[in-house]
Amino acid sequence: MLKDVDPKKNAPKFYKDKPWTYLFQNRRVSTLDKIDKIFSLGKHVDAQLRATLFKMQRSLYLREHYAFNSSSYEKDYLAEYSLVFYNYFELIQELLGFYQKNLKKYYERSLTEKMHILTPIGDDKFKIETQYRKKKK
Repeated sequence: MLKDVDPKKNAPKFYKDKPWTYLFQNRRVSTLDKIDKIFSLGKHVDAQLRATLFKMQRSLYLREHYAFNSSSYEKDYLAEYSLVFYNYFELIQELLGFYQKNLKKYYERSLTEKMHILTPIGDDKFKIETQYRKKKK
């Protein structure tokens, strides 16, 4: 899949007028900001969560000016970085496992009974759908 992505071409969906490198840089900054917010909670951050987030912070995927996170990236493919992507997405799986084990039940309790969701319907158009929370039996 990475061999088919030209990082200098425009990214799909919400970044249609920006290249993939912009998306990577934007996601890099927002992810690191969110990790910093979690770390600011200090001693209340679980050791397992802290370890995973620390690995994410130090990952090549989020490294500033590294390859595809650089506005001066010249290559027109990403395939040689497949291990970087793979390692980062493994960390995301660790976060998902932590969430499901430790946080999901608390998060679901905080949800409203219904949410309004923007759903793409094509040609850059969206519709608003109402999604009701499933009741546990």
